[in-house]
Amino acid sequence: MLKRIAMAAAAAAGFCGAALAQPAPAYIWSGYYLGGSIAATYGTVDWEYWNLPGQTLTRHPAGVMFGAHGGYRVRQNDMVYGIELSWLSGLKVENTGPDAPIFAPAFDSYARINSLVTVGPRLGWIVNERWQPYITGGFAGGEVLTSFFAKGFSPGFGNTVSGWHWGWFAGTGVDYAWTKSTTIGLEYLHVDLNSELRSSTIVPAAGAARYIEPSADILRVKLTFAIP
Repeated sequence: MLKRIAMAAAAAAGFCGAALAQPAPAYIWSGYYLGGSIAATYGTVDWEYWNLPGQTLTRHPAGVMFGAHGGYRVRQNDMVYGIELSWLSGLKVENTGPDAPIFAPAFDSYARINSLVTVGPRLGWIVNERWQPYITGGFAGGEVLTSFFAKGFSPGFGNTVSGWHWGWFAGTGVDYAWTKSTTIGLEYLHVDLNSELRSSTIVPAAGAARYIEPSADILRVKLTFAIP
């Protein structure tokens, strides 16, 4: 009896060891996918007053953004080709400080990044079936709000304008196959957007109209789900 028990225990141990030794199911690096992300964002908003030479300032809105992304990819050998669309929305990605030199004694300035969107190709390569480092780049857009207001008041009581700016982005990242259908990733992006004339009046007026040129650096954690 003891011999049979010992043999059964040995067989069970062997089975468990073999099961543990089996590799986890491989992630399929092809097809459609969707996911969400949380991002630390550090922006730069260069601000130049229209028709007032030398009256410039820079605000650095910073904060946390949340977003969603989706795309399609195809694996060929160890390379992965794809395209991805992403959206981020800010949670108080803002900054307040002195206005341009001639206004600074009486006024402050404010900048906030409300949203960012990117769309572009991705090129990655598979390492040990679990890791996929990649590079990406393409088209980007961002909604930016600016305001100047009398000291002691809030931006809501100032001269406020907002609008979308368009440009490009480039970045790199790495995905890790957590399960057969889920990856977690870390990604860095630089977003550079064009300068636009923003005015609260139909006809630009000196002291109110300004050129706004935003950019942002983003570090985000991504959770992605493959669509069967």
